[in-house]
Amino acid sequence: MKTTIERIFETLSKEKVELKSKKIELSNIQMLNDIIKEGNKIYNRGEKFVQNRESLTKEARRLNSDASSLLSGAQKLINDFEKKAKELGVNPNNMQEYKKAIDVLGVLDTIDAQSKGYTKIRN
Repeated sequence: MKTTIERIFETLSKEKVELKSKKIELSNIQMLNDIIKEGNKIYNRGEKFVQNRESLTKEARRLNSDASSLLSGAQKLINDFEKKAKELGVNPNNMQEYKKAIDVLGVLDTIDAQSKGYTKIRN
């Protein structure tokens, strides 16, 4: 007759414990946790990007509106100035204010075009 200890050892020797598979499962769980952690970081960055993008879109629309308004008014004023200067026999290109106003028109035109482009991309 076998003692209790002998029966326990006999039973244990028949049951094979797969330590390798347990190690792999733990490793897979750690890898999944790493994916979750990195995914959350990317998600948080994405949330900040969306918030910034929405703010930028609103600002682009305001810039577009302001630049368009000023551009059309300024263009009319400059055309009128050129006409009057020519009537007086004055070359407007010799005036600093005229040159600066033309430069500002160029900048406004660029801002207008870029802000329109940005808002089109967003829509």
